[in-house]
Amino acid sequence: MTLELAGMFHVGMVVADVAEAMDDLGASLGMTWAPVQDREITVAYRGDVVTTPLTFTYSRHGPVHLELISVAPGTPWDTPNAMHHVGFWADDLRATLAEYVAGGMTLDVTYDDPSGEPVGFGYLLSPTGLRLEFVDSARRADMEEWIGGSDSYPAVPGN
Repeated sequence: MTLELAGMFHVGMVVADVAEAMDDLGASLGMTWAPVQDREITVAYRGDVVTTPLTFTYSRHGPVHLELISVAPGTPWDTPNAMHHVGFWADDLRATLAEYVAGGMTLDVTYDDPSGEPVGFGYLLSPTGLRLEFVDSARRADMEEWIGGSDSYPAVPGN
């Protein structure tokens, strides 16, 4: 249950205004951005099902990308902050989430298929508050294509 930092592919930030953050960080850090996504997303969040509009994007520059996510009250994205989560790929999302829960982390958020099983991504919280995101690596090629500039955001397998 040890992560290699070399496997980290993104760091997520919750921001008050995605366009403003893109302009600011783009100018100050020389970043360009994948096409902005405006989505309605339904997630399992601490025992409740929550549906919210969400705006987000990723920096095109890597190998560690910066993800900007809009504030969404009443969700895990409710407060702007310096760092929201650290993201990793998971070859077996369900097994990875279960392994970290068994190791002492708390399941925070999952994007579930119609049967209630996690697909796409899941967030875990460490006892000290570090949030890890695991993204199903079945989405990796499509995600990398979108980050590279494709207008087509990848569908979540099973949904």
